[in-house]
Amino acid sequence: MTTEYIVGNGAGSWTPRSTVTVKVECWGAGQAGNSNGDGGAGAGYAAKNSLSVTAGTTYAFSLGAPGVTSLAVGGDTWLSNTGVAPTTSSQGALANGGGSATTRIGDTTNAGGTPQGGSVEGNEGGSGAGGPHGAGNFGGISPTSTADGGGGGGGNGGGTAGSNSTTGGNIAGAGGNGYNGTGGTAGAPTSGNGGTGGPGAGGGGGAGTAGNGGAGGDDYDNGGGGGGGCAGSGTGGGNGGTPGGGGGGIFASASAGAGGWSLIKITYAGSDPDRLIVLGSITLPQIPATYSGLAKAECWGGGGGGISGAASRSGGGGGGGEYAANPALSVTPGGTLTVAVGAGGAGGTTSTAANGGNTTISSTVVIAVGGKKPTGNSTAGAGGTGGTGTTLNNGGAGGTGAAAAGDFGGGGGGAGGKDGAGVAGSNGTTTTTSGAGGAGDNGSGGAGGATAGATNTAGNNGTANMLGGGGGSGSGGSSSAKVGGAGAYPGGGGGGGGGGATTNTGGAGAGGQIVLTDIPSSFSPAGNCMFVLP
Repeated sequence: MTTEYIVGNGAGSWTPRSTVTVKVECWGAGQAGNSNGDGGAGAGYAAKNSLSVTAGTTYAFSLGAPGVTSLAVGGDTWLSNTGVAPTTSSQGALANGGGSATTRIGDTTNAGGTPQGGSVEGNEGGSGAGGPHGAGNFGGISPTSTADGGGGGGGNGGGTAGSNSTTGGNIAGAGGNGYNGTGGTAGAPTSGNGGTGGPGAGGGGGAGTAGNGGAGGDDYDNGGGGGGGCAGSGTGGGNGGTPGGGGGGIFASASAGAGGWSLIKITYAGSDPDRLIVLGSITLPQIPATYSGLAKAECWGGGGGGISGAASRSGGGGGGGEYAANPALSVTPGGTLTVAVGAGGAGGTTSTAANGGNTTISSTVVIAVGGKKPTGNSTAGAGGTGGTGTTLNNGGAGGTGAAAAGDFGGGGGGAGGKDGAGVAGSNGTTTTTSGAGGAGDNGSGGAGGATAGATNTAGNNGTANMLGGGGGSGSGGSSSAKVGGAGAYPGGGGGGGGGGATTNTGGAGAGGQIVLTDIPSSFSPAGNCMFVLP
């Protein structure tokens, strides 16, 4: 059995390695708690039990962003065979975020836990996410706003609700159990912090006026637990577990807990090694407990943004992100890994466009450098280069703009990949077409955006592909608000804006990506031997 996890936030595409029938399970992101004492709702769960996929074909997905403050709703998560969010279960699966009213789509769906609400007072624990074993459970509450303890977070589907705190005596509530984990302990009376929940379990409530709520437990197979509530002036409510746990509330000025990250789980019968795909702002993804301890680590830097045109010139395209790989990275099965996935650079004017961010593992062990924005006028952005890894392939440079009014912008560079450097974006021209975006992974990845073949025409976006995203094309000039095409996931550079107006802004670069592919013990470099017989 092969298992793949996609975790974090953002849009991208998944490419299967085999032509098979897969099961797709989705969790949305969790809702944040707030400082009025309300816990966040857990995210929903949706599964498509049988989806036929073809090796080498791309399947679009979107991971919703978690709520961070003030009951911000968690984003929805989906994967489909149509390129857009599914509308029927024949197309894939869609799970709503915590607090989102979006209808879940799938063969099996379960709701996330819903906060108790009503006339109940504050310090409420976040609710757990739904999962394959049932709906999520709600967090515990404080009987009054003046109660000293926070409520425990709720467990995931198949678990239990969080416990309420007790008025007086500084007694907080314990977290609810998860399907496979034990709830976090309540904070010790007076000022104790709540304990972190076990897998999929709720965090314990913080006690007294200084105890913080415990974090909900992560469980990539069954759903995240809710964060514990917090009564006083500690750091705040506990964050929801991944995927989709709701954040703990707090009845004070300190911070409430954020919701848990989104996740897609894909399983199928086969011998392909397991993969963990990471994107967006998550910094501590969990390594599956089934991993051997060694993984091939691949990183793509973010793409640089393109810049705008002006009255007498067009803008250049942003550079594609670099590819960096380590063939045998040591990881801890069941532990976490410190990562940073580079953001795509904003497109804009020469002053507002931005470079793509670097993508790193453990800060310095693997570094894929982000593509650059153009430095000014009609220049091109440089592709990402100079990272750290056993294999390094540069991002493609953006194309230059042209120095005349009404001309066309340059294309963004494609991201590097395992097969080579990204293809450079084409230069913009003065009369006929904009620069096309460069393809990712030396032509094996996503295609670059097609040229804008007429004036007053926006650029075309690059095509997403896990091997490396294509750059966006430049836009046609002379009219305002004709934006360069956006670079595609992962790491494609944004196209430049056409000439004639500074409102012809450059396109945005795409964010980076990390892929960790398990190296089974039988194939571990440390375990291989060769015997030479006479």
